[in-house]
Amino acid sequence: MQRKKKGSVLTIEIEKYRGLQVAIVQGKIVASGRTTSEAIERACVRFPGINMRDIELFAVPKTFATLYATEHV
Repeated sequence: MQRKKKGSVLTIEIEKYRGLQVAIVQGKIVASGRTTSEAIERACVRFPGINMRDIELFAVPKTFATLYATEHV
């Protein structure tokens, strides 16, 4: 999976995804669901044959929060 430039930020619409799990592929939200399994399943339908390592998951909080992320290798 190609990563976005270091320092780039993915913006998530809190109102749209509040309380949901989102699946992220190549820096874009591609699916969401109430559970992790649901989000992964929907991402796999959208991208048949995708490697599970290429799907990043994020739980969107139900309330407003400031989130910080670190780059992982």
